[in-house]
Amino acid sequence: MLSLDSFTYRLLWRLKSFLRLQNRGPQPIIYNAPCRKFIPPSNFESLLDKEKMKNFVALKDELNILTRIFNQLPEKLDEKDWHSLIQLSNTKDRFFYLRFLYKREKKRTNEKIKEETRKLRFEEYKEQKLPINKEEQSLIYLRNSHIDLLQKRFTTNKIIEAFRLKEEYPIIAIDCRWLHLHSERGLNLACKQLKYLIGRNRDREIPWPLYLTNFIEENNSKIEEAKRKHFSIINGKFFTAHITSKSYLELFPELKDKQKIVYLSPHSKEPLESVEPNTCYIIGGIVDAFSEPEIPSKASIEVATQEGLQCKRLNLDYRQLKGGNPMFTLDQVLDILHDVYDQSEWEETIRRYVPKRKFESKSEKNLLVKSFYKNTAERNRQIIGILQRNCGINQRTTNAYYHTSTNCFEVKKEIETKIPSKQLFDGTIKRKTNGGMFLEKKQNNYKNNLMDLLFPKMLLDYNNLQKVIGFAVALDVLILSIIFWLDKKEMEDEEKQQKMDILYFLLFTINLIFCLLLRKKMMIAARSKIVK
Repeated sequence: MLSLDSFTYRLLWRLKSFLRLQNRGPQPIIYNAPCRKFIPPSNFESLLDKEKMKNFVALKDELNILTRIFNQLPEKLDEKDWHSLIQLSNTKDRFFYLRFLYKREKKRTNEKIKEETRKLRFEEYKEQKLPINKEEQSLIYLRNSHIDLLQKRFTTNKIIEAFRLKEEYPIIAIDCRWLHLHSERGLNLACKQLKYLIGRNRDREIPWPLYLTNFIEENNSKIEEAKRKHFSIINGKFFTAHITSKSYLELFPELKDKQKIVYLSPHSKEPLESVEPNTCYIIGGIVDAFSEPEIPSKASIEVATQEGLQCKRLNLDYRQLKGGNPMFTLDQVLDILHDVYDQSEWEETIRRYVPKRKFESKSEKNLLVKSFYKNTAERNRQIIGILQRNCGINQRTTNAYYHTSTNCFEVKKEIETKIPSKQLFDGTIKRKTNGGMFLEKKQNNYKNNLMDLLFPKMLLDYNNLQKVIGFAVALDVLILSIIFWLDKKEMEDEEKQQKMDILYFLLFTINLIFCLLLRKKMMIAARSKIVK
């Protein structure tokens, strides 16, 4: 595919827009003036160590370029955001974290607007409200806060009763040993899914005992911050789940002896036939939305094999999942287990909780939505590539092996490749001695230009002017014929004028390019005469 920041692609995309094609491809990348200006807090650099300082320098270079080619950035970065960004060691994570900050800021702005609109409507309703009769005033109602308090106490009593009679219910244990190995983005997603899972279990008519095992939080500021941010549902006044650093093998030794501990993994070949009481079902606390470099792809089945536990998958033919990520979220797995325990069919239950898009093939999906997400992903990929090529960032590849005994990885080897700092892109425009203007880049991002695409051999041979001129005349005739055809066609004046302007601009641009080629030919001929 052509580079999105090339002149060729920009011209082709404009042509597709003019022809009103539905799938025009990703939007071109254009270098503009900076859309944001991010200034770090005062004395911020003095608080950084060597590793964070390297990430901070790379982040500043990336923001210098990113503000010129990407506008979906937050309006400002708080000190907390700066600290979160410099903890990320690669360009991709920093780029997606900035996108997350932009989406969060936009969501909060929309919520604020909705809240203000709701208040205005409530004020209008109060003004139009009819007076209440004396008989209605004599009635006594409980406040909503009192009702909520009673509901929470009742729910807490149900959960405590489930823990007390855990032999009569299935037991759910979440293996949290991988939380500290997630990236910043992955950890936030994992904690959100845990919060949703706890809430879904709490809201069930008959909740099950829920344990968060292998929860490592000692001397780990990242885990403590995530727990404070997302686990208010656990840290509140009402009991919802039991969180512990102990393993499920220590909590339920009698179930292991009876072989009633089942580790659920999508990579297992043996299906889970039924959900039984007094059996512990373990779900790995891993987010599968994207790959984590420090977590093995089949971590759950590896742990189950090492610990000598049964490893089973949900009773589903995974070949039915034709699109999207075949992995399920934590709350989806819990809901499926609950319904199957209540005598529901496996396939019916899974289709109830798993999104419909995962069962649709590419031909069955909405092509417009699919092309939109595909174009967005391609544009983000090329923007990340531009940042990596134009910033002096250490690209690392690490071979690591996971040890269940220590809950950590042993790094085998690190390979670092540095890009020389003299080639860094500073975004400035410099002037050549012959008067040409160019953007100084570390690498030539414009190799696939228009002329190389249309006639690569012709440009190398400046003596073959007849073909060049003939090609220019043919293009001019084609564009002029389109202009005459549009002039006679009946359509709205504004629309017709817009299309005519684009065609005239295209005609002018093509002739300008060929004039520059002829000028260069004349300069070469003049120099050759002087040399002779």
